[in-house]
Amino acid sequence: MQQEINDIARGMSVSISRIVRAAEVRERLGVGASTLSAMLAAGKFPKPFPIFPGGRAVGWRECEIETWLQQRRSEAEAGHE
Repeated sequence: MQQEINDIARGMSVSISRIVRAAEVRERLGVGASTLSAMLAAGKFPKPFPIFPGGRAVGWRECEIETWLQQRRSEAEAGHE
C-alpha cells in the first residue's frame, strides 16, 4: 500500500504556492503602491487573483512572483554581456 502511494506521489505534479499580498510584493520589488499599480496597468507584472470569491482582497502566487523576478534577473544579466 505504501509503495502504491509513493508511486502515485512521484507521478503527480502538485504545485502549492503561498499567497503573497500587495504589501509583501511591494517590499520584495522595492516599489511603492503607485509604481505597482502602474506596472499592473501596463501589463508588466503578473495579475493578482481574488483570494475569496466576490471579495476585494487579492494576492499573487509566490511562485509567479519568483518566476517574474528570475526573468528580470536573466534579462539584466543578458544585457550586461
